[in-house]
Amino acid sequence: MPNFDYINSTEFRESLISDYAEMRRCAESESWKSAQVIAGSIVECLLID
Repeated sequence: MPNFDYINSTEFRESLISDYAEMRRCAESESWKSAQVIAGSIVECLLID
């Protein structure tokens, strides 16, 4: 699990941790479209903060 301590917003950090874990589960089950959508959400969150 990556370290998201550099994210200032607690809300964004918690969302990133949850989304990253879900993205990994999607990728492991070969749910590629779901993994891509969640990855996009992660990138958006990183860019906003």
